[in-house]
Amino acid sequence: MTASEPSIYTDAFHLILACSEANSPKAFIRALLSQLSPECPYDQAVVFFFDRNNKIADFYTEGTREGWLDLYLNYYIGADVIGMGLGTAPPNENESGARFTIIDWDKLPDSEFKREYIDPINLKHTLFFSLFDMSGATRAIVCLDRRARKPFREEELALLKLTMPVLVNMHRNFFYKDVENVDTASLWQEYRLTAREAEIAEMLCQGMRAARIGATLFITEATAHKHIAHIYRKVGVSSQQELIARMLSRRSLL
Repeated sequence: MTASEPSIYTDAFHLILACSEANSPKAFIRALLSQLSPECPYDQAVVFFFDRNNKIADFYTEGTREGWLDLYLNYYIGADVIGMGLGTAPPNENESGARFTIIDWDKLPDSEFKREYIDPINLKHTLFFSLFDMSGATRAIVCLDRRARKPFREEELALLKLTMPVLVNMHRNFFYKDVENVDTASLWQEYRLTAREAEIAEMLCQGMRAARIGATLFITEATAHKHIAHIYRKVGVSSQQELIARMLSRRSLL
């Protein structure tokens, strides 16, 4: 473990915990951006939310210039945004659907879109990634824009790379009522966790507290605490933060 690793795991814990407390996709985005921006700064953020028909249903912005978003949205009215390549998961994507793409606008050929919507506000780099529902349909596209020529660096992307699989799964939870979609057995099998313990371990790693775990699984908070104590003992950690760090460390090696 390098000297920087404890810090990034602490940042990851706080990001996951903040997102876990969100009660809607838009609140999730606000929490995500507030925790991400110090480590991966951007000049503006544009987030599109989609309905089941792949049409823009809502949006959220930070730092955009007045009137620009209206022009941008007018460009996409009636367009198949998903079909244009934004937010689609490539073939052989891992089951989390986690990935992000960086665009260097200066390297792209001239186009109507670039001339009318990118060049006027001097955008130089855009990082975008997608969040999905349980069927794999894109439900949000997050775009982080920079006006400076300074590209996104590896060290700035480290937190996003580390937490993206967890964030994608957390976002999916807004579109179904239980948490049994994720097969966590393989991640925790070396610790000999029971099926229920593995389920609770994954919920802990999504930032959930004992009270919420109990309510979700229809068990008492005291029973949840007992399971959590067994998990910590078997995994060899003493806190939720250490458990998340262990999970992130292991997933980064998969």
